[in-house]
Amino acid sequence: MPEVYQALELKFILLRRTVDASHKKATITVGNQLLCTVWSLSVPGTVTYAKAGVLRLELKGPACVPAGARVSLSQRHDKGGWRLVGVGMLTRGLPAAAATC
Repeated sequence: MPEVYQALELKFILLRRTVDASHKKATITVGNQLLCTVWSLSVPGTVTYAKAGVLRLELKGPACVPAGARVSLSQRHDKGGWRLVGVGMLTRGLPAAAATC
């Protein structure tokens, strides 16, 4: 079974245009809210580091993801929805703390 992570480090690329009226290239900066989708799991998170195609994302909940998994990155739209802005590949992650009963 894959590792359970609380934070992810990704290699990513941004799409040339977003799917909205502006048709501008999206930017990702520290503090942005992103929705990280891996397989069928969608987990929101906050960007803690973003430079030169590398991104660190602190997740709001745990995610069970194998190393090398492909993920999609969506950004919050002005009207409250999410728009696809990029894709990435998991390089490493910060394991989630083990739950105690």
